Amino acid sequence: MKTITINTSRDDYVKLYLRLWNGVLNLTQGELDTLEEIIKKYLTITSSGVKEPFSWELTFSTGSRKEYQSILNFTQQQFNNFFKQLRDKGIILSKDNGYSIDPRVLPVDIITFQFKIQ
Repeated sequence: MKTITINTSRDDYVKLYLRLWNGVLNLTQGELDTLEEIIKKYLTITSSGVKEPFSWELTFSTGSRKEYQSILNFTQQQFNNFFKQLRDKGIILSKDNGYSIDPRVLPVDIITFQFKIQ
């Protein structure tokens, strides 16, 4: 099996991971930027020991959404549009009166691809 190693910093890890997957996800730049900030917040929250479902609640809280808008320099309407598009594409999932992210797009250190040619 062939292995490709990608060297990255902790700061660029989420961005590079999402770029890698974007061939399959087909997200716009605004959707990618929005998803990157949401995932970075989620990873920060969970690394401090907060467990689910509280980690998701904090990730998608009103305060966090305002923070994403500020970081991305989006209006509330722009952010809501990208958020809805991510929901429509199945990246952000509705869960118990809240939201979560499809676990397949959460970064991991090792990914294995298998291609089936039919």
